[in-house]
Amino acid sequence: MNPRLILALSLFALTACPTKDDTAPEDDTAPEGDTDTDTDTDADTDADTDADTDILQDPDLLGSWNRTISEGDHSITVQWTGNADGSCVVAIAEYPDQSIDCTWTGDGSTFSIQDIDCGPDFGTYAYTIVEPLVTFAPVDEGCSERADIIEGEWTQVP
Repeated sequence: MNPRLILALSLFALTACPTKDDTAPEDDTAPEGDTDTDTDTDADTDADTDADTDILQDPDLLGSWNRTISEGDHSITVQWTGNADGSCVVAIAEYPDQSIDCTWTGDGSTFSIQDIDCGPDFGTYAYTIVEPLVTFAPVDEGCSERADIIEGEWTQVP
């Protein structure tokens, strides 16, 4: 396997995983029971979007998918898990205690993913599903490390 790819995958697994500081004080500024995170104070509330609005994801992409990336004698297994709320997790089997939180959308033909390691920009992929496989092909991806991981064929985990 290309040493650059191994390094990118290892760094992706080891450094991109945010950790929660249990000693940090919680933000207690919202009134009790208020889950609206909309901070727009303009009078034109008809265009506002609440953060707690449900995101409709392609149900065929929900759950866990595995992909083995091989080069030469080396391989690494990556698992992507997509949740209905638009959150996702990428984990590398060789580092089971590490994972990368991400955000995704899927509409039946276009898949977009964003993670802390690649910054705020989403990578966009065309995808096709032929059970039990999904294949991702990059459409607009500015992060080569993420493309190395996402592009290709994934197998659905039963």
